[in-house]
Amino acid sequence: MFKNIFSALVALSMTACGTTTTSTPVENGYQPGETLTTMFNNRPVRVGKLPSGRTYYIFKDGTTRVLVNGEAFPWVSRCKADAISDATECQYTNIEAKFFATRTPSGEMKGFCILGHDFPGRRGAVRVDKNRAFTTDNDGCLSTNQTRALQSQLINGQLLSVRYVEWPYDYNKDTTYRLSGSFGEIYNLTKWRNSQTKPLF
Repeated sequence: MFKNIFSALVALSMTACGTTTTSTPVENGYQPGETLTTMFNNRPVRVGKLPSGRTYYIFKDGTTRVLVNGEAFPWVSRCKADAISDATECQYTNIEAKFFATRTPSGEMKGFCILGHDFPGRRGAVRVDKNRAFTTDNDGCLSTNQTRALQSQLINGQLLSVRYVEWPYDYNKDTTYRLSGSFGEIYNLTKWRNSQTKPLF
């Protein structure tokens, strides 16, 4: 399951940035200096700079991105309709951080799973800064209550440490991702985007 999710996210994050053809300042931007331009295969997108200096994107379909370590692996927040039930499914993802979270349409995390944790019968763990670590189930996922607690730590968190077990190698792998407040940035951008009552495009 998570191998398929991971492959799909890589394809999404590695979408080539097309040639910019227009750039128009907007008055109702998330941050001062935001512009409306066309990129990513000539799609309209609003582009701006956060106080941290990171670039953010807002797409017409509601997707938002915050760049952290270059173009390839940003924080991505998006929603899509389920092909079978037509229910709206929303998520936060960051491939480099091994981060996959389902969320409400308004932006609150509902569930969290470690991308790449797929060895049967093994548990993973996730920790923000020096807080107590959360232990996952055998699928590498947290409970709803754990997810809510994790989100509160992530918003202002600086480091995300992840322990996972990847098939077919039956041993722990650890990775540490420098958040530096970046999850809080995608979270707040998502909340702002969803609060807008007037069309942004």
